[in-house]
Amino acid sequence: DSMRSFTIKQYQFGPLDEEKYHENLGRHRFGDTRRKGGYDCLRHYELLANGCIPIVADLDHIPVSVLTTLPRGLLAEARNLYAMPWIDTEEG
Repeated sequence: DSMRSFTIKQYQFGPLDEEKYHENLGRHRFGDTRRKGGYDCLRHYELLANGCIPIVADLDHIPVSVLTTLPRGLLAEARNLYAMPWIDTEEG
């Protein structure tokens, strides 16, 4: 379910907390990102810009005409190497 991550975890940053948001991203190596309003969003790029590898569970289902500058091959490899064992767990 694409809304799972959003509904389980409470978003903790308000509209004036952008600096805290980016600091938080910078403390993590990986970031869970899923389709919410649509696939084409800045969240994937925000993660990359802050040193996080975006783990996109449904990366293979994103149309090739969307997110054309996203390094899909590298993200798929990272997902398969590091994230897939945890994707279907309660914490994933």
